[in-house]
Amino acid sequence: MRIATYTHSHALLADTLRLQVEYAKAQTQTATGLKSETYHGLGKQAVQVLNLEADVRALETDNQVIETALQRLNAGYDAVGAVIDLLSAARAEVNTMSSGTYSATQIASLADEWAQDLEALLNAQHSGRYLFAGSAVSTAPVDLDDPAYLAATPPSVPDTTYYQGDDRAEALWLSDGYTKTFGMTARDPGIEMALRAVNLLRNNPGDETAHTEAYDLFGQAIDDLAEDRSRLSVEVTSLNNKSDQNVAVADQLGGILAGLKEADLAAVSTRIASLETQLEASCSVLTRLSRMSLVDYLA
Repeated sequence: MRIATYTHSHALLADTLRLQVEYAKAQTQTATGLKSETYHGLGKQAVQVLNLEADVRALETDNQVIETALQRLNAGYDAVGAVIDLLSAARAEVNTMSSGTYSATQIASLADEWAQDLEALLNAQHSGRYLFAGSAVSTAPVDLDDPAYLAATPPSVPDTTYYQGDDRAEALWLSDGYTKTFGMTARDPGIEMALRAVNLLRNNPGDETAHTEAYDLFGQAIDDLAEDRSRLSVEVTSLNNKSDQNVAVADQLGGILAGLKEADLAAVSTRIASLETQLEASCSVLTRLSRMSLVDYLA
């Protein structure tokens, strides 16, 4: 029977088990690179980690919203550019009409083609959502066959009854309170003038006064739409800057999170070496104690 060793053995065994738990924890840290695989293991820092992770997720979601807006803005920018190209070509054609190169039938046919092409460009979609309908993204914004859109005669007046959308600009809202409206609608003055010029030519193909007015309207529409396109470019730059800002903030938060969650592998390696030494010593002592008996003391 062992004497005076039970208490010492029990305490040493408990300490050895504690060292084994710490050793296993250190090995896990080495394998995962993390201080703990659970939030509970982070202690008081868990709340801070959870809050920071939520902030990073919000920034990532915000940038997804921004990316969608940027895609729509870029698609609209390209569409407006295509409209300007079409109007420039049409204006050049109209400039030659006074020379008698075209018959009234040919002019009406050209105007019909321009009307169809413009309607198609202005009813462009991105991801199934119309670009120039305001917030009414499920509605084709331009319908030149709308009965309310009447034939134009010189001198013409502005008419936007072709427009089927609404006047509410598209907008985005981000988690930090940032809001921004963006894009343009087909009720834009430049677009109205372009469609009115085509309307004049379709319905007054043999009228030189209509030709002259259409030529002037095309020029005004091109200038107006060029300004619109510049504004869209500014909006793209603004949203790109906001996205870059979000990425920078997310990176900063990620650095803080790394400091809270990631283990110092050099320190852990040193800790493992120390624990191994302590465990070897504890196990050696436990082995010696287990061999001690009354005979050892009576000899």
